[in-house]
Amino acid sequence: MTPPFASRGAIPIPHDPALEGLAALLDGEQLSKAMASALGLTDVVVRPRYVRYKPGNKAIVLSDVRLSGAWTTAVVTLAALKDMSGGGRRRRAIADRARSRCLAPEPIQYLEELKVLVEWYPANRSIPGLVADLSALRDDLERRGIVLGEAEQPALVSYKPERRAVLKWGGAYLKAYVDPTDFQTAASALGTSAGIPGLLTPRPIARYGADRLTVQTELPGSSPSAPPPCSEIGHLLATLHASHIGDLPPFRRSDHVEGARKTLEHLRALVPERQSTLDRIESRIAPGSRPESLVPSHGDFHERQVTATPAGPGLVDFDHMCLAEPAYDLCTFAAHRVRGDPEDLQKTRAAIDDLSLGYGATPAGIDWYLPLAIIRRTPFPFRFLDPDWPARIARMLDVAESLLV
Repeated sequence: MTPPFASRGAIPIPHDPALEGLAALLDGEQLSKAMASALGLTDVVVRPRYVRYKPGNKAIVLSDVRLSGAWTTAVVTLAALKDMSGGGRRRRAIADRARSRCLAPEPIQYLEELKVLVEWYPANRSIPGLVADLSALRDDLERRGIVLGEAEQPALVSYKPERRAVLKWGGAYLKAYVDPTDFQTAASALGTSAGIPGLLTPRPIARYGADRLTVQTELPGSSPSAPPPCSEIGHLLATLHASHIGDLPPFRRSDHVEGARKTLEHLRALVPERQSTLDRIESRIAPGSRPESLVPSHGDFHERQVTATPAGPGLVDFDHMCLAEPAYDLCTFAAHRVRGDPEDLQKTRAAIDDLSLGYGATPAGIDWYLPLAIIRRTPFPFRFLDPDWPARIARMLDVAESLLV
C-alpha cells in the first residue's frame, strides 16, 4: 500500500481542555514514537490525514502508517468521556477476525502514553463488514457471476471511520457501514437508483445484513479521474430529477438550515476568533421564499460522484438519495468548489452556470441554497488537516456571507 498523502507538517490545534491529548493525536512524530514503543519497532512513520472532531468529546484520526517498510491504515481515537483502555467480547471478536489480515501484531491496542485507542486496518469495532469472512464472501460473489480476480482480499478505496468504508475487489465495490439504518437506507437506494431510466448507475449484487455490507458492480470502463464536463453533468442531473420515485425520505429547507446551524456551532470551537462573523451569518439564515416541488435527488452530489465511461457519464454513491428541491443538488456540487482559495467565488458561479446549461434551466432557489451549502462545507479544511485550515475556513465563511441575501 502506498500512502495517498505526503506529510503536511505541523498544523494549528483547536484549544480544547477536555481533550488535552489532541495535539499529540494530530502530530505524526508523537504518534510514530508512541506506536514504535508499543510495537517494539524502530521504523514507524505516521501521517495523519483525516480527523472527525467533536469538541469536548472525541477525536477520531485516520492515519497512514508505515510499519517496517510496509504501509497500512490506522484509526486512532481520543475520547474525553469514555475509558477505552479495557477490552470486551465484541472488541476481542473483531480483533480475532482481523488478525490474519493485519500488519500490526495486535489489531486493536490501547496506547497508555497518549491515552488513545488504535485500530489497525481492517479492525474497526464499529464496521463489522471490514472483517467479513472473505472466503465465504468470495464463494458467494463468484456464484453470482462476479469476477474477483487473483487478489486474496479487497483493496481499501476510501475510509470514514465514523461512517463507512469502501473497498474494491475485482469487478465489485464493497461498502461497509457503521450505522444499521445507514446500511438499510443505502442498500435500498442502490436498488432504486439502478432502475432509473436513462441513468447509468452501479447494479446491486448482494447485501449482508449481519456485516452491514453491500456489494455493487463497478461501471464498465469507468474513469473517476477524468469526470465529464459540467454541462454533461448537468444533463445527467436533469435525468435524475425527471425520474419518478416517490418512496424517498424528504430533504426540506428546514433540514438545510439545521445542518448549517450545527456547522456554525462546530465552528465556534474551531475558529473562536471569528465569533462576530459566525453571529452575523447565523442571524441572516432564514427559511427563504416559497419552496419548490421536491424531485428525486442524489443528496451528496459532487464531481467525484460522476464517472466517465465509454457509454457516457455514470452516477455513483446514492447513500443520501432523497426528495429535495432541484437547487439542492446543483448547490451541493458548486459548494465543493469552495476550498478557501481566492478564486472560489468565480469557480462556484462558473459551476452553477455550466451545470444549468446542461440541466436546461437555472432552478429556483439557487441564491438561497448555495450559501448554506458552503457553510456546511467550511470545516473540511480542518477535517483534512490542511496546514492553513483557520485561514481557509475564514475565507470560506467570507464567501458564504457575501452570498447571503
